Amino acid sequence: MKYYYEGYEILAPLTISSNEPMFDSDTVSLRKQRSSQNAQRWELSFDILTTSPADALISITGFDTVKTMTMPQLTDVGSRLGSVNYPKGAFVTGSNNKVYMIKADAASVVDSNLYPTPPSGLTYSTVSNATIRYYREVTNLRGITFNDGILASPGTIDIIEAL
Repeated sequence: MKYYYEGYEILAPLTISSNEPMFDSDTVSLRKQRSSQNAQRWELSFDILTTSPADALISITGFDTVKTMTMPQLTDVGSRLGSVNYPKGAFVTGSNNKVYMIKADAASVVDSNLYPTPPSGLTYSTVSNATIRYYREVTNLRGITFNDGILASPGTIDIIEAL
C-alpha cells in the first residue's frame, strides 16, 4: 500500500519511532533504576517522491500548524487484515486523537492490548482509518537540494505526533 505526505508519495525507508522519556540511573550497588514519565509520542521519518521541486519547496511552510495524514501501517499488517480485524503491530487512532499500537492479534480493540496504555472510555478507528495529527519537525532542512541540476529533494522529512 502507498502512503502519502501532503500529496507526495512516501518512499522507503520509513522510520516509525516511539519517543517515551525515561529516567535511567545506576544505584551504588550498580542496579538499574528506570522510570517512565507516562508520556509518549510517535515520530516518523521518510523521504518523498516529487516531480515538482517548486511545489515541494512551497510545502515547507506551516511548521506551526497541526496537520493530519493516514498513519502508515507495516506491510505484514496489511496482509493480515483479512484474517484478523486488529493485527499486532497495527496502528489505530483513539477518540482523543492519539495513535496507539495493537500489541497482540485481536477481534476488537481492548485498552490493555494497546501501547501506550490509553485512558479508559475511548473509542478507536479501524486500522484502515488510522490517522496521525502531526507537526513537521523544525530541525529539518527547509529548502530543496538539487543533486545534479535536475533531480531535487526536500531532504528527509521528520514529523512528530501532535499531542
